[in-house]
Amino acid sequence: MTEDHYKAFKWATDNNIRIYPKIKGKNFILILERNGKTETSGKEYSKKDYQEVIWEFYLTLYNKLRNE
Repeated sequence: MTEDHYKAFKWATDNNIRIYPKIKGKNFILILERNGKTETSGKEYSKKDYQEVIWEFYLTLYNKLRNE
């Protein structure tokens, strides 16, 4: 992970945003929780991949929403 990933994670935490995995069969889906509301894309990830996807998702949200 890079410094930007950690900066994005801190920003998300400060803004009541979190991303976490939920088991779906042998894989995982990611849940985005923002101000108490949850949503998911429904896309499944393997145990091997989901953690990296979470970090990238935080970075994507940070870059998209930080100036709102």
